[in-house]
Formats: sequence, C-alpha cells, structure tokens
Amino acid sequence: MLRLADALRIPDTARGVEALALLLYRLAYPCRLVEIQIALVAWSEAKISSVINCVLDDLFARYKNKIAFDETMLSKERCKLYADTLERKGCPAPPHFFGFIDGTVKSVCRPVIFEDILYTGYKRTHAIKFQGVMTPCGLMASFFGPFPGTHHDARMYHESRVEGHINRLDVPDGYMLYGDGAYPWGPRLRRPFRQPPAGSAKRRHNYLMSKFRQSVEWGFGKLFTIFAFLDFGKNLKVLWQPVGKLCLVACLLCNCHTCLYGCETSDFTGLDPPELEEYV
Repeated sequence: MLRLADALRIPDTARGVEALALLLYRLAYPCRLVEIQIALVAWSEAKISSVINCVLDDLFARYKNKIAFDETMLSKERCKLYADTLERKGCPAPPHFFGFIDGTVKSVCRPVIFEDILYTGYKRTHAIKFQGVMTPCGLMASFFGPFPGTHHDARMYHESRVEGHINRLDVPDGYMLYGDGAYPWGPRLRRPFRQPPAGSAKRRHNYLMSKFRQSVEWGFGKLFTIFAFLDFGKNLKVLWQPVGKLCLVACLLCNCHTCLYGCETSDFTGLDPPELEEYV
C-alpha cells in the first residue's frame, strides 16, 4: 500500500496512504460509508466521502490521458515487443498483432431522465460502455469512455481515435490490433473472417486468434472482480455518482495491481508487466 501511494504521488492532505485505502475499500465491494467508518477510520461519513472524492479527482486529473491512451505502453518499441511475444506463442503473422480491442458494457441503475440514451436493447439493460485495448503484458493500455449504452463498438473505435494515436507514435505499418466481428476492417485493425469454409486457412486463423483475443475479456473480468463495487449495477447511479470516473480510475489501479502481482494474460503470454514505478 505504501509503495502504491508513493508511486501514484497521493497528496497528504489526509495521509496519502489512508486516502488511497479508503478509495480501494470503496471500490472493492458494494458497501455503505458507515461500514467503511467501522472497518477503517473513526471519521464522519461526510469526511470519508470527501476524502474518497478528493483522491478520485486527483488521480483522474493526473492520469486521465494515460488511462485513455498510454503512449509509453504503446510506443513503437513496445508494440514490436508485444508482436514478437505473441508470434513466439503461436499467433498468426503477418500482419503483426500487438494488442486486442473490445468493448465492455457496464450496467447501471435506470436513470430518471435520458433513459433512452443509456438503454441497450442488445443486453436489455441501462448501461454505459467502455473500450479497452489489452496488451500481452496484461496491462489495459487504453480504456476509453464512458459512452452511452446505445453506442456500437465500431462507433467507439472511431470516436476514441485509437488509430490516429498509433500512427502518431510511428508504429510501423503492418502492426495492428485485433477485435471481434463488431469492428471494421482498417489500416490498424483486423477482425475474424466472416463465415470461412470449413477446413480453410481462414477458419484456422479465426480459431487461433480467438484463443489470443480472449485476453481482453480476462482484463475486463479482472477489473470488475477486484473492484466489485463497479459490478453492482443497481447501486451505480449515473446522475448521482461519477460512475465513469470511478471505472476509469479503477482501470488505472487494476493496472497497478497487475504490475505488482501479474495476471492471467501475462502468465499466458510469458511477458511480465513493467515495474509499478515504470508504469506510473
């Protein structure tokens, strides 16, 4: 905890480690402020809420660009490292895939207004959506959103401008992300071949890539498992709480957890995540 507080440079308006502990406890499981009061600190509920919101705002203000698109973790050199790692593991090439992209739907409580914007008929729930890019080292190098639940994955891809960011970093041509069938075919993006004949090379390609693409699902699964507060849709009120900000900061903290303890993706690929201090 002390190492994480130092790495994230949590200010000591309240003790930085105490403020971080309160935020982590809040995200770890759905609970009331009075339960935090009993378990951690003998402060008033108002002070606990104020400290949690303060550290949340501070982390978001300093790391929002890194959360949206991490230029360090998606540099030209690291993209080549990611592609080499995947190809050694058996990933088809060319093109050279360095990450996996997907959208995730986060259910929220039905709002009293703007209900039609948040309702997704596909999942039959009110929701906000995020787009994530998972790298072979287990870090979510881009977590962009929130979007209304009505948005399609292809629209999120274009609005996030991931392709433009990759081009700006001079990542060589032929290095691409891989997504599911909801994504368009583009200069920096590939998806499964549609209805390939049985026994064909395209069918084989789809089969192999599906095994690697599941890593992005592992990333979403870890995020909403260790921070279960975000997986309790009945308590996520988008008009009362900064739900989007909570999810984005939780992704940052989840990446920090991966740096410290590893994850299923890094175990699968054999590529260790960077040290915590290198990441933040």
